[in-house]
Amino acid sequence: MKVNSLAALTKGNLLENFEFETTELDAHDCIIEVETCGICHSDIHMIDNDWKISKYPLVPGHEVVGRVIEVGKQVFHLKKGDRVGVGWQAKACLECEDCLSGNENLCDHNIGTITGRHGGFANYLQVDSRFAFKIPNALESHIASPLLCAGITVYSALRYAGMTSG
Repeated sequence: MKVNSLAALTKGNLLENFEFETTELDAHDCIIEVETCGICHSDIHMIDNDWKISKYPLVPGHEVVGRVIEVGKQVFHLKKGDRVGVGWQAKACLECEDCLSGNENLCDHNIGTITGRHGGFANYLQVDSRFAFKIPNALESHIASPLLCAGITVYSALRYAGMTSG
């Protein structure tokens, strides 16, 4: 499938129109038609290659909300039409000690949504469906998008610190 996006073609460049094709779906992959995508300073760091891990052309965007339009053979928790969100992480092995203990972000094989793959500044996003999470209908897409990075970062720190309601 042809995807239209905005990409930095080289380090530090302004975003330009860029077309690419999706790859064949892996068993656990899904394709999402993007409705909204937030922008995070991490996107700017990646465009500027501040962390020395960027690959160009780079399609930023890791605060994505959209509708599932296609699923792989082993995807049973999502169906076409489901509204989902995707944050920083797009894949992990889900078999190592870190993954099995709920720390997929520490997996040696974890892949970020915009590291080595194209992100959500596009009309479609392809990711491992196990990193696409249903978004409640009561939450508007443009409000949900920034929760997938900035929001979860704050929430995680508060939980780790033992904060509770009240």
